[in-house]
Amino acid sequence: MRRLLFLTALAAASAALPDARAQPAASGLPTNADVYGRLAVECLADAPIPDRLALDVPIPYLRSAIVTAWTGAGRRIDEAADAGAETGADAGTEAGADAGGRVEVRVESATVTYGRARRGRLGRRVTLGLRTRVVQGGAVVYDAPCLRRVDDTVRASDRAAIEDAAFGETTGQAPPPSRLRRAGEAVVLAGALVTGTLLLFTLRSR
Repeated sequence: MRRLLFLTALAAASAALPDARAQPAASGLPTNADVYGRLAVECLADAPIPDRLALDVPIPYLRSAIVTAWTGAGRRIDEAADAGAETGADAGTEAGADAGGRVEVRVESATVTYGRARRGRLGRRVTLGLRTRVVQGGAVVYDAPCLRRVDDTVRASDRAAIEDAAFGETTGQAPPPSRLRRAGEAVVLAGALVTGTLLLFTLRSR
């Protein structure tokens, strides 16, 4: 009897605690960095991008997504000119001129937010704000902001897999638990406390 009461209390207390076990991400699930990359490519779709260019993008995964999209479209990214940008070289240098133009991308905002959804899923909203500047022949031919946002749903257990702690903008706060869940957890904890108390008095009475 004492063992049964003890196991009941233990099970009740365990049920009240959140499940922190990591689950493998769904196959093909886009990470938050992947979504940012897609939004960046969409943002740049309206800019007058030259066929050959030097590209200045401060975030590695955004640069990778842009380079992949543009080289796939037949554009040439001049790596030598990019290296010149990292060392502070002027866009009007020979490397920049040979590249045909220079594209500078700056991140003005980048956020990930989660909301509650049904059946163990979270609503995900990824928002990216960029400012793009295109320089050709030493003159700025394009300078404009762009804001893109996408909403979808992900499994709550996939949060760790779609975020990257090395890039803070890819992480977001989990939504607070619903009132119903909080109430249910309170009831379970109260039941565990009562069961534990009964077990204690039972043991002491023997």
